[in-house]
Amino acid sequence: MALNSRKVLSPIHAAVSLVIVLSLVSHSPAQTSGETFQLRQTAPQEPQQTEEEKKAAAELEKKAVALIDELVSEAMSLRLTENRVYILTGAAEALWKNNEERARALIREAMNQVVAQLRESRDSEQYFDPRYGRRNDDSYLRSSVLNFLAMRDAKMALEFLQTLRSLRPAERKNPNEDYQERELEMNLAAQIAGSDPQTALQIAEEYLNGKLDYRLLNIWSALQGKDPKAASSLTDKMISQLKSQDVLGDYGTLNFLFGMLSFLKSRAEAGANAQNNQNAANSNSAEIRQAYRDALEVVAGAALKITANGMFDQEAANRAHNLLSQIPGYLPDIEKLLPSRIAAVRAKIAQFDKALNSSPQQKFYSEYGRDLWNKPVQELLALATKAPPEVRQNVYYQAAQKAMGEGDDETARRIIKDNITDKWQANNLMSDIERRIAERAVGEGKYADARKSLARMATDEQRASALAAWAMAAANKGDQKSAVEMLQESRALIGTRMQRSDQLETQLTIANAAVNLDLDASFEIAGAAIERINRLVAANAELQTFGGMEEGEIRIISGNIWGGHSGSILPLFAAMARKDFDRAGALLKQWQSNELRMMISLSLAQNILGGRAVGYGGGRGAGTPGSVLRSGDK
Repeated sequence: MALNSRKVLSPIHAAVSLVIVLSLVSHSPAQTSGETFQLRQTAPQEPQQTEEEKKAAAELEKKAVALIDELVSEAMSLRLTENRVYILTGAAEALWKNNEERARALIREAMNQVVAQLRESRDSEQYFDPRYGRRNDDSYLRSSVLNFLAMRDAKMALEFLQTLRSLRPAERKNPNEDYQERELEMNLAAQIAGSDPQTALQIAEEYLNGKLDYRLLNIWSALQGKDPKAASSLTDKMISQLKSQDVLGDYGTLNFLFGMLSFLKSRAEAGANAQNNQNAANSNSAEIRQAYRDALEVVAGAALKITANGMFDQEAANRAHNLLSQIPGYLPDIEKLLPSRIAAVRAKIAQFDKALNSSPQQKFYSEYGRDLWNKPVQELLALATKAPPEVRQNVYYQAAQKAMGEGDDETARRIIKDNITDKWQANNLMSDIERRIAERAVGEGKYADARKSLARMATDEQRASALAAWAMAAANKGDQKSAVEMLQESRALIGTRMQRSDQLETQLTIANAAVNLDLDASFEIAGAAIERINRLVAANAELQTFGGMEEGEIRIISGNIWGGHSGSILPLFAAMARKDFDRAGALLKQWQSNELRMMISLSLAQNILGGRAVGYGGGRGAGTPGSVLRSGDK
């Protein structure tokens, strides 16, 4: 499909979100922050709908639900379990708000699919199959369903997790899986503490028998507000275990101690401030103060055990440094609650002060590092002149950043020019200044000023992307003339080029901007992009087949590993569907891969039905939205 230059004619509405960076099989180098000129836009307030608009919105949602039903039916014919689970989980997410009963039925089916896969994996003896590890890697299956449930029904998620654990043969467990499952179990326990404190307490106590860990603090904190008695029981057990352990023996215990101290300190201070308001919420304040005193006793006792001989081991010295460097924030409370200990603790800190600040860099950060970011620009510049050479550049860098944040571009430029010796860092900072200036100019409608930055951009693709973003900003402001001009200019710059990843990404950025300016142009660009991506998918399939890992189906999973497909087209399809659902549905049929078509169709329906951001289906993690991976990729 050939792309033609078009005049931009149609009315302006709210701009769609900027597209996500394209990633291909061989990832193209990322643009520096200074080279990418994108606008930070806030969504305009939704206007009051007319009866006709409400009717149109209801009809659109009806079509989206019908599309979901089609996808669920079609998903059952997919070969890969993870693909079926992806569609079922995503469909449940889309329907949860308006039809929870239907959504629960879908997520239960997804759970059944996962259980069936685990049972098949457990009974399989195909260790000789090179695909065995992948076929039996259920981490995605577990996480997709569990992450979905954790946000909506933590108790159900916990029960599902325990079922999965019982199905996994002991010989196929590994420490990493156990760690992940235990972490998830603890997170779920913290979530259900409000509705089922006894179950949460039981899980915490079972974990406590192993080791002290920061995850316990989340459950403990949740119990404090819901069930003070259960929280008190857990407090006693944690303090008892702290007293019986060498807190300097490992970082986990040490971090747990200071995490607990921080929480107790804030609760103790809150209790003291509420002395004149003795209500039920503060009924356990005496217990909190006692627990805080006990925890301070533990940290003071650990500090006093540090000796010069113990500092010869580097790991032990690092842990001692960690403890002694955090104690100063608690000295006033140690003096108040443990007066007999304060002199010895201060003496111990003084004894090792030289060791703690053995290098000029450590000494500088010990003295000034706590509030470096809060200091004004001129004070930072003065501080930089007396800072040791190892940290001087960092102080100048922070001074430049502070000046930029305050809008003092001239001071920032002078600091960079006179003091930042690293050319790469200096160029990035200068580019960041130019980006901020352009953003401010666009925000104020001074597009001629913003255009001055175009000459400093390295490529036509960057210039075209910037102009498209500015066109969206102009559209938001109702400046149709400027929006049309900048969109036309961006199209003229890039033409029909779509051979490289940055060119394809730029085209999709322009298409997103054109949705509310020239819908025909958006559909035209999307059609050409589909043709390009179809060829990439086919080429990647050839490679996978040749490598012996092909199963005839793309794995629709999220993550940072791609099989040669752009995720940026997802928000574009959602935006176009809101304008013309039937036309977007017809365009979906141009995808040669059923899996890609289903993935994009699901994202489109999720967006219309008010789900999370396009591409982020339930349980698909925090990776790149809507990414797809050819079966066999790792």
